[in-house]
Amino acid sequence: MLRTWIEDSRMSFKYPLLPSFPTKEDLRTLTPWVHSLLQKGFSVILERAQRDPTYPWLDMKFSPIDGRDFSKDDPIRGKGRVYSWIQGRGLEALAEYYWYGLKYELFKQASSEADLILQVVEKVSSALWKGWQKQGGHLFFTLSLSNWEEKGPEGRGLEGVPEPTLKGGDDSNSVSKDPGELYTYSDIFCSRGLYAAALALENESVKEKARAYCIDVLDAVWEGRIYNDQVSFDPKNPITPVPGRKSHAPYMLMIPTVALLCRFERQNRRKNRWFEEGLRLIEYVLEHHVNLPGKSTTRFPELAPYDFLEYLDTEGNPYVTRLQNEECILCDPGHALEFVGLSTAFLKGRKDLSTALSTMGESLYRVFQRNLQNGFQEKLGGIVKLFDLRNRRPVNPDMPWWSLPETMRAAWECRTWGEEAQCMRALACCWNSLVQHYIGENPGDFCIQNRNSEGNISVTIPAVPDVDPLYHTGLPLLTVWGDKSLTGE
Repeated sequence: MLRTWIEDSRMSFKYPLLPSFPTKEDLRTLTPWVHSLLQKGFSVILERAQRDPTYPWLDMKFSPIDGRDFSKDDPIRGKGRVYSWIQGRGLEALAEYYWYGLKYELFKQASSEADLILQVVEKVSSALWKGWQKQGGHLFFTLSLSNWEEKGPEGRGLEGVPEPTLKGGDDSNSVSKDPGELYTYSDIFCSRGLYAAALALENESVKEKARAYCIDVLDAVWEGRIYNDQVSFDPKNPITPVPGRKSHAPYMLMIPTVALLCRFERQNRRKNRWFEEGLRLIEYVLEHHVNLPGKSTTRFPELAPYDFLEYLDTEGNPYVTRLQNEECILCDPGHALEFVGLSTAFLKGRKDLSTALSTMGESLYRVFQRNLQNGFQEKLGGIVKLFDLRNRRPVNPDMPWWSLPETMRAAWECRTWGEEAQCMRALACCWNSLVQHYIGENPGDFCIQNRNSEGNISVTIPAVPDVDPLYHTGLPLLTVWGDKSLTGE
């Protein structure tokens, strides 16, 4: 039986908990609650998107802690500061919810909610395409002003674009001095969001345009013409581009793009170009950023087997970061677990195709085990932001919300490749932590962004100041509860 939580002094827990080792039937019983969480959130997203006809963006400018709108004049959180990650991710989340809602009949009043989703998707995608056109076929972290000149709060550069002469920067091995040849992480999120939007709208001409955009970004990833344009709002999160530091992130983030292409471009299963491309991305991350065991030792003997390295140097060795007067080798356990979830979801239903795929799946399960152990704080109910693989301890003990639902997806999909009971236990721990510690007092039951090392709500910003448009929260839940083994298809 599912247990429920009672109200405590900080927030009320509105959703049931799972038992320590849940069955599929336990998850089926939870389905109405999951649907309620999704419906509340997407209803708020749609309602806010209609408030101002002159504002073409998703309006996620409110506090998930108490539901209050941020001041329009706030230089970071105000409506004048548009974050492309939120818009691109939001388009993808809305499209996936649209398809899920139609399939499982979540839209109550005839087709009104479905029609409203399409209206919002049309409005936001049109605005994003205009930004793309204005900025020469690219999108950057912030869309409000010129990224080349803009200065952020307290005079800090927003780092929307690195200096054109930067060589070998974070996630880039570009030697080009022409910034027009470079692509950004924002391009990754927005190309996929625009492609999903065009698919939902069934607009063939825009779909082909978005498809070409996705392929251009994919080419840039493989050719090293990609960099992280994200702005850091937290000094404990060292994401500013550093020459000679290489990240796994662009390869991981392209997996769901390729998954969409694979899903919507019908091809012979054994000759599916996009399936092979997805495998190539997964293989790259496993071979370069995971401490895989060899015949006699692991690739990086000083580290534990299946450790996941956030960064490598130009020689392919662990990148050493100096933090708190110590030399650290960084791992973001949430990113490791997100990679596992995206990869195993991509491999779904293909276990029998080859021995190589089985080996890949088993490796992903080991990555899941190791990084859950590295990051999950069972007493506090969260996953730390950064873990030092050299000294085996957290170096940024903050626990953002997003890694919990991402780990739920990983746990669910890893059942194919590992011990099912342990995977289900991990899924239960993450669901219970999410609803126990992260649901804020807001109309849509959106998650608070972060908690600190003591388990208290933190006002630090782990990635983007806006509330998540159910990208990190919604998409993993749709993956798990849309699985055929739970829906009875």
